[in-house]
Amino acid sequence: MLRAINVSRKMTDYHELKQLYLRAFPKAERIPLPFLRYRAKKADINFYAYYDDDSFVGLTYLISYKGITYILFLAVNDRIRSKGYGSQILKSISENYPHDTLILIMEEVVKSAPNYQQRLKRQSFYFKNGFRDSGHTSIEYGVKYQMLVKGENITAQQYRDLFKYFVGSVVYRFFNPEVS
Repeated sequence: MLRAINVSRKMTDYHELKQLYLRAFPKAERIPLPFLRYRAKKADINFYAYYDDDSFVGLTYLISYKGITYILFLAVNDRIRSKGYGSQILKSISENYPHDTLILIMEEVVKSAPNYQQRLKRQSFYFKNGFRDSGHTSIEYGVKYQMLVKGENITAQQYRDLFKYFVGSVVYRFFNPEVS
């Protein structure tokens, strides 16, 4: 059974978590870890490391706001992928936020993408775990993303409000995601 612990620089596997974060997400999509840790001090923002017994298996960064939980980051240790840990993590999130709509964004699945097969596989994984296409897209970091949802659908404005809650109104003026 998986257990989640709050991420801190003092945790034993912090270096391994940091390396997974760097491997799993393109540089343009990463948010500096000190900022993530700082924002996770808010009551409705959680940065978790997941363990199976004593083995580090993955991480999530979750932002909850007005009945919506946004899975900003989810990564499974690439050394142990395809063993069901991603599904277990998503199940844990669903159980811990049973009344929330869960959302996440992923690169849009388009055949012309150089990593089309990877995107298709990722989308299939999320669909298998109860997510569906929300019909919304977001352009962030110069990349077009599709929004997936599990639960009630949300509006583009709800997504913008959640993101503003996360980054703060000052930063939000400089980074306002284009959501449709």
